[in-house]
Amino acid sequence: MKKQTLEKSDLENLKKEVVRRMVERTIEKENSKYGKFIIQTNEVQLCLVSLIHLRSFYPVESLEEQLERLELGNLITCFRICVKNIPELALVDSLKSYKDKRNKLAHKMFTDKKLTTKECESAIELGNKLIDELKKLVMGEIKRIRKQ
Repeated sequence: MKKQTLEKSDLENLKKEVVRRMVERTIEKENSKYGKFIIQTNEVQLCLVSLIHLRSFYPVESLEEQLERLELGNLITCFRICVKNIPELALVDSLKSYKDKRNKLAHKMFTDKKLTTKECESAIELGNKLIDELKKLVMGEIKRIRKQ
């Protein structure tokens, strides 16, 4: 059997290829976190729309459609108007923090102020908590409406 040996240039090319693949995988992993955050932001907005709609005096379908077109900051302002207690007021602050991270992702990704992957991970964790809390509030509003 003939023993195969790698030329020095082949070895260098192999090393470069391995490094290139590792970098690509890291970038893909980071991008998937950013993508997850973007999708999650849509869910946060949907929960806010549902809650504001249910709390409105006249919850018609056209209002819900108008709310769906609002940006996150405007939805937070609408929610602030219909806050019922101190814990919900604290939720407004958490929503603002979440929005700031979302804005950093959307508007500063190509600057030195971009959202890091660690910040993205913490934003996703915060988003999960926000979604859980907002869903509880939505369910509470549904129960309240059913009792009427």
